[in-house]
Amino acid sequence: MPYIRSTTTPVYWAAGDPVLAMGVMNEPGVTITGLPLYSDTSENVFLGKVVGKGVSYPPLPTSGWLMAGEFYAYGGNIVIVRQSHSRTLFPPATTPALFMFYQAGTGVLTWIVGELVYVGTHRIYNSIEYVCRQQHVTQADWTPPAAITLWQVVLPASPDWKTGVAYKVGDRVLYGGFEWVCGQAHTSIATWYPGAPGVYLWTKL
Repeated sequence: MPYIRSTTTPVYWAAGDPVLAMGVMNEPGVTITGLPLYSDTSENVFLGKVVGKGVSYPPLPTSGWLMAGEFYAYGGNIVIVRQSHSRTLFPPATTPALFMFYQAGTGVLTWIVGELVYVGTHRIYNSIEYVCRQQHVTQADWTPPAAITLWQVVLPASPDWKTGVAYKVGDRVLYGGFEWVCGQAHTSIATWYPGAPGVYLWTKL
């Protein structure tokens, strides 16, 4: 039986072909269904998986109030409301600030005001990638740089710890399944690995 499991990253899912149900799992848990299941942590990848499968899902209304985070069928595809708004006649493809829709080759979406975001959602603001730390609806005065309790800069993945490397204070490495930060400049040797007994060169994050 198909199932999806979520950790701390939001998972977009849809069940059925054509789609009969869908949603976002934004906290740890498991969804199980007897129907075909499509899921992904990337909104755009998920929407690509359900292209043409939304014909049975409730259609996008031509008028009325739409809430951020709602899913609708449009042209046989699925769209997700990014920002609560009063529906206009402009199609989703021409209003990307209002709707998420499948776009081939699209990466992380741009941060906008009025969007429902979940813990683990990634957005670009001023060319910098951020990850959401707390579920909220974005506001003009809660930009990622201004709201450090809501957003965190996405840093490049830390390299694995190795011997023979001249590490400096502040360097980060991965070792033993954990991330470590260097507290004293040194050139690594086999017995000075992060967490080694009696060796205090590294601090676990």
